[in-house]
Amino acid sequence: MNTDTGTPFDGNMIVKNVLHRYQISQTDLCQKLGYSREAFSKVVNGHRALSVVKAKEIALAYDLDWRSFYETPADRFVPATACIDALYVRKLKQTWMIKCPKEWHNNSVFYAICNKGFEYDEYCYVITKKAIPFDDKKQVNAWTLFTLKDGSQLIGHADGYADPQGKMIRFYNCETKAMMTLATKKILTMQKGRALLSPTDNR
Repeated sequence: MNTDTGTPFDGNMIVKNVLHRYQISQTDLCQKLGYSREAFSKVVNGHRALSVVKAKEIALAYDLDWRSFYETPADRFVPATACIDALYVRKLKQTWMIKCPKEWHNNSVFYAICNKGFEYDEYCYVITKKAIPFDDKKQVNAWTLFTLKDGSQLIGHADGYADPQGKMIRFYNCETKAMMTLATKKILTMQKGRALLSPTDNR
């Protein structure tokens, strides 16, 4: 297969880099998908934008992520905000890079999960930045970030009251299996979890 690897990277560098990375020649691609070689050359050389429709067609044909044509690898990574031990949030001891959709970078916070004081590359919570007042009648989800009046934070699920008066509430974290009980009046706000992602260690 002719990979066209000797072509200088000018024009649409992201498209060229993707083709180069996966050793896809323009000629083979156009023949496989029925594209005009001349028209696709204009895309590669930066004279015409690559449509999302065509990006998805190419991705399907070559088993790629279509977003690769619009984002560099750096666009997909963001540093973790902090981590959690059991239920409580604490500062990270090192940098953890989280791979996630670019649209979450500015509207979310990222918490790597730690176990018994050690950080590991298992999962990371993606939490929306928007905080709402704590309401014991609203069940957000199992990955909710709760902020207490003293400034401390925890991530988990409000698992119900520990007393008939509703003065104490139980919290449970499904990933760390940690559980604790807190006075309801100590809880200030809550933030909804978006997802669980696998973080990448950036040592």
